[in-house]
Amino acid sequence: MNGLDAVLIVVAGAAVVGGWRLGLVTRGLGWVGALIGGAIGVFAVPALNRWIEPSSDGGVLLLTAGSFILLISFGQAIGVAVGSRMRPRPEAGGVHRVDAVGGSLLGVIGVVALIWLLAPLAASTTGWVASATRSSAVARAVTDHLPEPPASLQNLERSLIDGNFPQLFADLVPSPEVPDPPEGSPIGAEALARLAASSVKIQGEACSVVQSGSGFSVAEGLWVTNAHVVAGTSTLALTTARGDTGTGQVVAFDPEWDVAVVRSNDLSAPPLAFGDANDQSAGLVLGFPGGGQFDPSPFVLGDELAATGYDIYDRALVRRDLLVLASELEPGDSGSAVVDANGTVIGLAVAVAPDRSGVAYALDGSGVRQRVETAVSAGGSDAVSTGPCLE
Repeated sequence: MNGLDAVLIVVAGAAVVGGWRLGLVTRGLGWVGALIGGAIGVFAVPALNRWIEPSSDGGVLLLTAGSFILLISFGQAIGVAVGSRMRPRPEAGGVHRVDAVGGSLLGVIGVVALIWLLAPLAASTTGWVASATRSSAVARAVTDHLPEPPASLQNLERSLIDGNFPQLFADLVPSPEVPDPPEGSPIGAEALARLAASSVKIQGEACSVVQSGSGFSVAEGLWVTNAHVVAGTSTLALTTARGDTGTGQVVAFDPEWDVAVVRSNDLSAPPLAFGDANDQSAGLVLGFPGGGQFDPSPFVLGDELAATGYDIYDRALVRRDLLVLASELEPGDSGSAVVDANGTVIGLAVAVAPDRSGVAYALDGSGVRQRVETAVSAGGSDAVSTGPCLE
């Protein structure tokens, strides 16, 4: 139990009292109006976020929550106004009491429905909101025992997530605790220069949105990155750490594990070798945070785990092997090579924890290596579909 649980319990109690006073008919029509307002919000709020373009996660959350509250409240007010004219009068006796009891039950059901719809969205944001939601016993009980919310909410959820990170966990659970991210590089300047030469920034436009990530060399002219970095793109722009540029096309695309292979005839670099992680693994994430300059981030390995989450389109359940990193990563680091102190690739950076700073996730290197080897053995020369956009 946490503070959010206490708030939800108080809200449920208020819903019981309010439902008794309003009655089943009035409360029911009020919720119908609220649902209509919420449905309008599902389609209107993502467009509003794209139009206004808030400058921070807090701004996105404030605009989203405020818009939803306004639309839902307006719809509910209309429903209550209509329902109050139709409710049985006190002189109706037993019918009035049944209406009151039904109103209380419907009030609780409405609170549960709101938790069911909004908890996954809140858990996908960043900061204390996500942390409180993921550690809430009430929210977890609701999401564990009810089916998935409507697919139309995925667009809204995408508007709250910075970086288009995939949902690595299907369950509403808090991120693991890890040590504080380290400072300083465990890799010397000369070795880092060699690693930088095999790292690349990858950018492409999908549905009028520029997507940016990182990648690294795995064979002559072949670079690996995340599928969510290149989803919906047709042509990619590649930039090395020293500023060399070229174009590329996707020759392997796995939206389930979130791995893609890009071929560029303009750029080539020595491939990085794959290896296995161990409990003492520490090193660098070789990325271009924020789509800017090459700026590797130090990490220590916090944990290794198998997780059931969703593919990059939030459609199919996928089981992935993950590395939990203590590291300060940002959007733009997706697709970075996670290398140990020897310069060996042990993982592919894929996401940051939404509810805890200094925690990031990487796909286990052995699973990435299998998919890369399949692409390389197939020739890695023919362009493949990159699927629909992630909007």
